[in-house]
Amino acid sequence: MDMLQTRRLTVEDAEACAALREEALRFSPEAFAVTYEEEAADDNFLGIVQERLLWRHAVTIGVFEDSVLVGTAMLLKNTLQKMKHKADLEGMYITTASRGRGAGSALMRALLEQARRWDIERLQLAVVSSNEQAKSFYASFGFRTFGTEPKALKWLGTYWDEEHMALFL
Repeated sequence: MDMLQTRRLTVEDAEACAALREEALRFSPEAFAVTYEEEAADDNFLGIVQERLLWRHAVTIGVFEDSVLVGTAMLLKNTLQKMKHKADLEGMYITTASRGRGAGSALMRALLEQARRWDIERLQLAVVSSNEQAKSFYASFGFRTFGTEPKALKWLGTYWDEEHMALFL
């Protein structure tokens, strides 16, 4: 089995992170609210990724397989006083070649560890309702659906419903 490692991404990881983000937006357009055309086609896309990696209220964690970045996700802390107990899991993506090999689980364990360090009580996410594999993955970590938003996303005439899931830590 290949060696998996997780760690917080830094500005030095921006190029690899940007390449992975571009892949995610191209090959899994239904999984993200932003389109490839909106984000990756921006002349300053690398700068946008670098800026996100510096956000004080967020952390982007990467999973590496034999030193190659194969997945990322962001934890985004709520900064409002009454909502500081919550964080959002955003933009989780694992390359197709690395799915089913433990990379997603390693990444989720690192995300949960970070959430606990921040004293987060509730971690939440949104997932396209038709993505049974992702929903099953999140459920295996204890996430439960608390609502569905019909037609949450629309792209090129196609609608996708989103399920909102939460995990109480």
